[in-house]
Amino acid sequence: MELTEFAHNVLFAADLATKLRRPKTLCDEVPGAAVPAPRVPGRPETLSLDRWQSEARAGFPNPTTLHEDEDRALAIHFFANHELLAVELMALCLLKFPDAPKEFRHGVAQTLIEEQVHTELYIERMQQLGFEFGAFPVNDFFWKCTAPMRSPLEFVSQMSLTFEQANLDYSRFYADLFHELGDDGTSKILERIHIDEIGHVGHGLKWFRRWHDADESDWDAYRRVVRFPLTPSRAKGIGFQVEARRRAGLPEDFISELGVYSHSKGRTPDVYLFNPACEAEIAYGKPGLQLPKPVRQLAGDLASLMMLAARQDDVVIVPQRPGTEFLASMQAVGCDIPEFVEGCEQLAKRSIGSLRPWGWSPDSRACLAPLLSQLEAQRRPIGDELPVELFSKAWSAKLLRDWLATQSDNDWLCPPEVCGVACDSADAVIAQIAAIAADGYGVAVIKAIYGASGQNAVRVHGTELDDNQRGWLKRILAAQGAVVVEPWLDGLLDFSVHADLRPDSSVSSHGIVRLLTDGRGQYRGAVIGRFVDGLDTDVIRGLYRDTPRLLHRLFDDIFAKIAGTVEASVPMPLGIDGLVYRHAGEVRLKPIIEINPRYTMGRLALELNKRLRTGRVGVWLILNRRDIAAAGFAELAEFAAGMQSRSPIELADTGKTQISKGVLFTNDPASAEGYLTMLMVDESLAACKRCFDGLDGPLGNWRDWC
Repeated sequence: MELTEFAHNVLFAADLATKLRRPKTLCDEVPGAAVPAPRVPGRPETLSLDRWQSEARAGFPNPTTLHEDEDRALAIHFFANHELLAVELMALCLLKFPDAPKEFRHGVAQTLIEEQVHTELYIERMQQLGFEFGAFPVNDFFWKCTAPMRSPLEFVSQMSLTFEQANLDYSRFYADLFHELGDDGTSKILERIHIDEIGHVGHGLKWFRRWHDADESDWDAYRRVVRFPLTPSRAKGIGFQVEARRRAGLPEDFISELGVYSHSKGRTPDVYLFNPACEAEIAYGKPGLQLPKPVRQLAGDLASLMMLAARQDDVVIVPQRPGTEFLASMQAVGCDIPEFVEGCEQLAKRSIGSLRPWGWSPDSRACLAPLLSQLEAQRRPIGDELPVELFSKAWSAKLLRDWLATQSDNDWLCPPEVCGVACDSADAVIAQIAAIAADGYGVAVIKAIYGASGQNAVRVHGTELDDNQRGWLKRILAAQGAVVVEPWLDGLLDFSVHADLRPDSSVSSHGIVRLLTDGRGQYRGAVIGRFVDGLDTDVIRGLYRDTPRLLHRLFDDIFAKIAGTVEASVPMPLGIDGLVYRHAGEVRLKPIIEINPRYTMGRLALELNKRLRTGRVGVWLILNRRDIAAAGFAELAEFAAGMQSRSPIELADTGKTQISKGVLFTNDPASAEGYLTMLMVDESLAACKRCFDGLDGPLGNWRDWC
């Protein structure tokens, strides 16, 4: 039988017997003229792709529900339809491209015949379970994606290197699952198909390499050729089968890149952007603020940290995509790997769920403005209506004062005089410093109303400002209009509490994290897991007052008060920094140091907490090049390698992908220029501290922050 006749019968026949009939011999002497793709392939009515466009579609059963015959039959029905679609698309390829090399065409025909066998095996198995092919709805996704193929290169990219490569994972996963369920009949079919698919991917890869540009790697060529709505993400199923891909001939760099590649497979992605200088941008009041080099460097080095808040199908905007080795290390500890894009331009014409910058500011709104039209009206970003006053420490101080006035019988809480007072002139600042001294506090702190991580603040001993402090105050008042003056407290524990404010004004709590600050009160890191590990009893009591739920109720009340002030059209992250301190021999709680209507490092630390084994302690630090150099390391990557060799990652043996011990760098050491974020996990805080034993300079003394 001529290949053309065989392919025509397969593609256009309206009965399964003809579509699945295999010729005894095949020749390709009369390939004929090219045949355009029909709108849909010929099929029996019960399997018609048209039929199910206007009727409800069946969802693929959850892997945990495959104990019943009907659920298993539904899963097999999906598999059979996919195999039949592969049969039809291979027939279409033979008809569409009669001038393709005969060796390629014969290879496609042989693969088609094997797919016919797979279809028959699935049909037979369904019948054994009491169901016929056509008893459930069918989908046309494969057809819609692949039928418009414009060349044999596109065909092998979409069929062999995408759908069939993904089946290396699905067939292996479901073969094991059905075996565990005691269904060895289905399991053996999937085992056979898994082996066959290795050969199918290999055949496609052979011709893909022959046809793609010689100066491109297989990976680069694949990313270029595969067309939306397909992306490399579609080439992965459940459980990434590295060895099967190696047997198919895929090179190691291709396998590694694909392993960490991410792109939404259907869920509309949320878009994340790291803009840590949002308070400074708000103070400036318009887009285009020129940030100091260290801030620009930090923003670039840590841009990928938003992956900790994102899900696998989401998008993170970065100046440079993190390296494959780094992403693989994050994936290995159970982190979702989102899609990374270098600039908003790559998101043009993409559907977007919501926009989630670190914080809404003039610059983040300007950066994300090209994407606003791609959002549904009800999901417009809060940045358009969020009052900038929410970022102001003056607003936080007033809210604390007002809230304290509603509290009674809570001598554990701070008195009103430590709340902070907003001042809009140097004279008002001097007067407030004098009032603080009169209340018995020896040191005052002046804070710019916009600023993060303990920056843009000065401490004043006594009641007078020196020349440098006066100069700083003049500049801040000119730029921001006001400062907040409050007592400098003898801090025992810095912490932050986190939640999301929902559009319905409800609050979703995320938890509490212990913050590490240096002698100037600037943020240096966080303790997660058993975050009270190593704290004195009186400090823990200052936090919980012997009643842990009391702290939760307290912050539930504060978040509710904030929720009554703000309206959000999408979930808005909220973080509240608080302090346990000692004054006049008494340990007290200042529940609000500042309120952050944005993402914070504490919030990301809580996301990292999900990766820790229960009962472990984690320390997450921000380290800079200067301190790393002082410890004797010429390069950041050298330091990272050294610390990882000191304490390699050990995963828990609990069945979950969680860290039991070791060091993990959470931004890419290979590309970072000035800053690294480092997570240490061990049985206790004391054990984490030992990781820095023997290091010179500030890194050897980081224990002081704890």
